[in-house]
Amino acid sequence: AAGRAGGRPAPPGWWPPEPPFRRARLRAAVHHLCWACEDPRALGAGRLHLVLWHADRDLHLRRGRPLTGATYARHPAGPRARPLEAQLRELERDGLLARRPRGGADEFGQLLFALAPPPAPVRLDAAEVAALEAALRDVCLDPRGAAAVPRRAAQDAVWRAALVGEPLPYFTACAALAADPLPADL
Repeated sequence: AAGRAGGRPAPPGWWPPEPPFRRARLRAAVHHLCWACEDPRALGAGRLHLVLWHADRDLHLRRGRPLTGATYARHPAGPRARPLEAQLRELERDGLLARRPRGGADEFGQLLFALAPPPAPVRLDAAEVAALEAALRDVCLDPRGAAAVPRRAAQDAVWRAALVGEPLPYFTACAALAADPLPADL
């Protein structure tokens, strides 16, 4: 697309830069999600990855910038935010979060519990909180499951096309938008 300054077409092989990672925003989002989830059996580490993935991509698509800027990679069980485990350990160390086994031995068999309410969402604006809570409802609490997430088929297609361990760039969120192909695409 003509995504560079001056309306010039991007040279072949050019990719837009990835947004910066915002650790404090990831911390605020994780804490908020763990506190907002009314059923602690519904939110484990695996689903937390998926909720963050959908919220980040949705905000990137709507506003041009994601909430956290975390790097997501393809994992056989779904997209994984690479910095999430470190953030969970930090929240645990600070006494704000607890993890309990769900019954599985791996990290995805853990339940997450917020031990204290998050501070006033000074780091998150209303649109960001709404995106997080919508993704939380759709992934964890909707009886239809994650299939209810808007643009789910396009997000799944992007995830499935990547190799295991390969980063999933934010600009692929545009795969969920209908558009006419450009001559260069053809």
